Amino acid sequence: MDPIPPVHRLPAELLSVIFIHCIPEGSLAPLPRDAPMLLTVVCSHWRRVALSTARLWSSIAVWLNMPTNAALLDTWLARSRKYPMSLTLLSEQYQGPVATEWIQRLTSIYPRVKHLSCRFLMAEYRLLSAMRGQLSSLSSLEIVPSHSEKSTVIPHIDDLFYSSPKLHDVTLPGQLLSLRTLLPWSQLTRITVKLSQNVDITFALTHMPNLSYCFLHNEPESRRSPSNAVLHNVVRHAKLETLIVIANEYAFYSVFERCTLPNLRNLTLGTQSYSPAPPASFLAFLKRSKCALRKLALTTPFYSTTTSACLAHCLDVLPTITKLKLTELDHPNQDCDTLEELEARTTVRDASGTAVVEHVLLPHLRILDVSCARLHDDFDGRFLRMLKSRWRKGGGSHGDGEQDGPASACLERVTLRFLAERPSAMLIEELKKMMHDGLRIVVTVRQVVVLP
Repeated sequence: MDPIPPVHRLPAELLSVIFIHCIPEGSLAPLPRDAPMLLTVVCSHWRRVALSTARLWSSIAVWLNMPTNAALLDTWLARSRKYPMSLTLLSEQYQGPVATEWIQRLTSIYPRVKHLSCRFLMAEYRLLSAMRGQLSSLSSLEIVPSHSEKSTVIPHIDDLFYSSPKLHDVTLPGQLLSLRTLLPWSQLTRITVKLSQNVDITFALTHMPNLSYCFLHNEPESRRSPSNAVLHNVVRHAKLETLIVIANEYAFYSVFERCTLPNLRNLTLGTQSYSPAPPASFLAFLKRSKCALRKLALTTPFYSTTTSACLAHCLDVLPTITKLKLTELDHPNQDCDTLEELEARTTVRDASGTAVVEHVLLPHLRILDVSCARLHDDFDGRFLRMLKSRWRKGGGSHGDGEQDGPASACLERVTLRFLAERPSAMLIEELKKMMHDGLRIVVTVRQVVVLP
């Protein structure tokens, strides 16, 4: 019997990879009882491997209001060698002299910081002036005000990150968009903006010509009526591919009324109130952009305050969609109406007896993802009719030899998520039959997979 445990026979290279996968995502606080520090006290072999794996020490989180442990910090940074660093600076209160000491202690790693996350009081961002001109490797930046902060003060950090040649991914509060020299805006490709104030979103599209991803969200209490806004010229952005808007009606107004996005491929929309932008604005935006949209995701408030007919008009100008996601499809009566609109119509005959194929929404739809919190009357029947109509249309012909609608209206994969109630046994049995015939279906109840 071999007295050496199998784990000790693993090559150092493989053990190093395992160690890396043990590290949680995000920056780590240098604590002796947590990984990677913990890995150095298991045995001498693990210690040697951990100390030789610079990537284990390439991420660090620092609480600016806590006293510095200079020895531990210096040891951690030395073990990271020259590996690109991820640095997170945290505090929920005024930092004072302790924060200044931390900032000075970290000076040596600023040139190799690849990701920087700042989560403390906006008024204290002046401390970051020590980084000016030193963040030559910075590729992603996150500025998140403290949760306890209610102030809208804009810190004096002009041009702080302007000379970072590799910076392309930014998350920041909306008020910082007013600092025109804060960032190298023209080189950014991804941006996430928290709209705590009613900021003109078109700035992002005007000054960021290389933007491919834009996520706009705001606090629920941020309110403004779009009727009070001043309409500016429509902005056309040729490269934006992904747009996510989870915000109030003003943010929707800014996008729908002011922007044209011909290259848009992925769109996610959700409101934080039941007063979204008028459907006419959304429809006009889609017609003006003429984008070949591939993926569309809609959350409850957006489509529950829009009639199914209006939603159908919007989907009708998006024939290129291959994936549709409807989150929390549970507004009273809205789910059934929406499912009926999505049902691919079968062949009918006019008064003269001539066969006519009714128009099909989303003829290229391949993937459907639907979630429901509550099940309303006749949900099972309407959902199955919609599903069978779209799937069977691609299944060829029936026994009578007649084609069941256009072959392009054909689903390949369906995900059905029940957030509260369990689906009926009848629905599950029907879905099993469809799975047996080749349709890929996944059903979950409260995040637990029940089918397959």
